[in-house]
Amino acid sequence: VAVYLSLFTYAFAAYDSRWLFRLTAHHLDTRMFATVFGGGGEKLLSSKSAPPPRPKPPRPKSPAARDSSPLSIDRLTTAIDSSSIRSKLNAKLFGPGSPALPNGAPASNIGSMVEQTVLRWVPPKKSLVSFFSSKPLTNVRDELGVEYDSEDAVSEAAESDDEQLDENELAPQHSDPSSYAWAILRLALVKQLIFRLQQFLSLCGQESCDLAANAPRIDAIMKVLALWEISLAEDVRNVPGGCPPGFLPRSTVDVTATSGPSLHKYRTIIEPGNTPFETDDPTALPVRRLWAYLVRQEHLMEIFIRYIFSRKQPDKIESRNDQTAGVFGSALPEAYKIVQREQDPLVAFALSQTNRGWLVVSTGRELQEMDISSILDGNKLDWLYDTTELDIALSEMKKDPLKDNDDYQLLMEKDRKESAASFMTAFIVDRSRKALPKLLKRQVSGIRRIDAHPSLPYYVSGASDGSVRLWEWGIGQPLYTPRPASQYAKVTKVTFSANGNKFAAVDGDGLLCLWQVSHGMPIRKPFFNQKCHSKSAADVRFLGSASSLLVTAGYGSGEQNLALWDTLLPNNKAIIQTWSCHPEGASCVMYLPQQQTLISGGRHGEMCFWDLRMRQLRSSIKAFDNATVKTLVGDPNNEFFIAGSSDGDIKIWSQDATPQLVYALSGEHAARGGFSLRQVGGGNVQGVQQVFVDDQQRVFSCGADCSLKLRALPSILHSI
Repeated sequence: VAVYLSLFTYAFAAYDSRWLFRLTAHHLDTRMFATVFGGGGEKLLSSKSAPPPRPKPPRPKSPAARDSSPLSIDRLTTAIDSSSIRSKLNAKLFGPGSPALPNGAPASNIGSMVEQTVLRWVPPKKSLVSFFSSKPLTNVRDELGVEYDSEDAVSEAAESDDEQLDENELAPQHSDPSSYAWAILRLALVKQLIFRLQQFLSLCGQESCDLAANAPRIDAIMKVLALWEISLAEDVRNVPGGCPPGFLPRSTVDVTATSGPSLHKYRTIIEPGNTPFETDDPTALPVRRLWAYLVRQEHLMEIFIRYIFSRKQPDKIESRNDQTAGVFGSALPEAYKIVQREQDPLVAFALSQTNRGWLVVSTGRELQEMDISSILDGNKLDWLYDTTELDIALSEMKKDPLKDNDDYQLLMEKDRKESAASFMTAFIVDRSRKALPKLLKRQVSGIRRIDAHPSLPYYVSGASDGSVRLWEWGIGQPLYTPRPASQYAKVTKVTFSANGNKFAAVDGDGLLCLWQVSHGMPIRKPFFNQKCHSKSAADVRFLGSASSLLVTAGYGSGEQNLALWDTLLPNNKAIIQTWSCHPEGASCVMYLPQQQTLISGGRHGEMCFWDLRMRQLRSSIKAFDNATVKTLVGDPNNEFFIAGSSDGDIKIWSQDATPQLVYALSGEHAARGGFSLRQVGGGNVQGVQQVFVDDQQRVFSCGADCSLKLRALPSILHSI
């Protein structure tokens, strides 16, 4: 490793394309290891053993000897057997030249073949420097399409030293280290160096995870090379203007190549004679050979495709200025929009709290789990806007015909506003395959509410048939069905407690039910079952980290539409406070833990703020005109809360003693015109259905426009 890196560093600093080609083209395999380091070997020798001499016939014995003791006969037989064994061992170890068998030994192996394995030391054939300086086995003319013989390198170097460029003459690309072509070559060379070192370490039986303990210096070198790769990639991206025009003689993309690998359309870069160094200058031949070799390496091809065919992206994505401008002058970034191909409304969703990026959505006809982690990584989103970057990303994906469906598409605000399947372009479909890889689809109808467990890979769903089910991510069948279908009214809200040991559900008959969640234990009947509102219940929330205190919102007699519950008390005393508010009932409720305040929304667009310590109304504001407050949610950092209306508007307020309007998203989920039988079958979906804010201040929302939108919010502390 030390010698290889020393040679590479020298050639890399001197831009010696001949040495760089030899260092990168030599394969570090078992043949190279035997050539450079030698080792132990086995040799099988086989020969015909020499016939041992015929033993002399025994002397006749006297009758007295025959009558002697049998012990003498046994000693003679034992001696003959031991001599035979010794002679066989000698023949096995020393071959045909072994001593002859003693007299009296048996001659049963006369003329047989003797095979023996000899261990011997195989000395190295070349030194490391000699190996790397030798000519690689690559056929330059046939495989690379370059007419160049490395044996002429000495004469070419002498000629190049005699040539001098005029002061006003521009240096050609092959001799200009600051050129765009050499910037790409430097990045490809470092990545090829890392690849060769990983090959050698794998040959030596070293895993990358064990390098820090077994070879700390090599581990430090690999980390330095990784930093080199990042720095060189940044240098290529920062070249003014990106790839210059006419960089390659032929740089057309075969858009007709729809079948096969996604990178097949860029095969023009491996055609013979298609390099940036096509000139009659003989000094360009070594660089041309180096380029032709590197561009044909499969693991390096994406580098050349990315930096030759990708268009340069702007530094910042333009923000929307229409209808999303903040009250204090700031603007929001554009939103990502997930739609269903058949325009089914997305009525509910949940994000996994254990596997970040896992999303489940309900259309009222099915549950679809998908992975959106790729669009949550804000540093690697070039493929969202660039066809070349998307092709590279798709080439790294494994296709699964059971999961790779086109039912859900990812749209951007600058895409066509018509999102029907007939308006879907091939780029949008391919982009959606990368952004929304499918995990599991369940044909379950009627799911209207979903909530994810805070610490386990579970989520609970409530349906319009009154059923409640507990699901595990990636598992087809529900773990438990705490409440069967067709026995209760439709479920209007389900939610987990902060610690996840309980979940609650309310329905259209005003019934509140709570279940205990134990890992590995079946969920049976609810341990708390109470009529919370006489007519209907719309929302339920646990208060902060408590799992026994919760608040419900609904429509009851005497306008007692907000109730505070303590499930540790007896059922007849569990309700500890009610409030009369919101004519025609409260539609939603939320809790602000820092201010000990409840916020309730009404059917006429009003929001009421209740002081839990004083148990009285603190203030009220008019949030929407002629629209119902459909949902209320706060962010995990306790900086703001969000209200959504039945008209599809979303407003963001600060969590101050006197809330201030920070952002107003008009028509974010407004119902579109037209008539659809699917929407009639899916039920009445109006305005904003659900809003969720994660710990990165990203807002997820779905509603009547048949979409789920993701929008990143700037910090409210910087906006006010």
